[in-house]
Amino acid sequence: YEMDGGSGGRPYTVGPGSFGHDLVVQAGGENIFADADQAWVQVSTEAVLTARPEVIVLADAGAIEDPQSQATLAARPGWAQLAALRQGRVFSLHTDWVARPGPRLGLGLRQLAALLHPGKVSAPPLPRAVP
Repeated sequence: YEMDGGSGGRPYTVGPGSFGHDLVVQAGGENIFADADQAWVQVSTEAVLTARPEVIVLADAGAIEDPQSQATLAARPGWAQLAALRQGRVFSLHTDWVARPGPRLGLGLRQLAALLHPGKVSAPPLPRAVP
């Protein structure tokens, strides 16, 4: 669960005690950094490669500055070898639904659950773009 791409191949992710960690667990996922010693943690490329995530969820794909995508992850040194990238299991969450705890977090939870468990959970409709 990437909150921010960070710099130098050191993205920010969620650890125990964060609403992002709770979101992953409640959606039926497993946080590969559940044993982190803080709620919000910056991790190294080596830590991600060692953890070998099966799925990568981007909460920063809709960020105004430096939005991330499967292509930007694949360009990071060593990341293209991850199964999540090779199998196309990099998912973008609607940033407004997961950026902060609030009433829309339930929509983010449904979206994440639908991405992790296709066919078992229906995703909420995405909002229309404002002209």
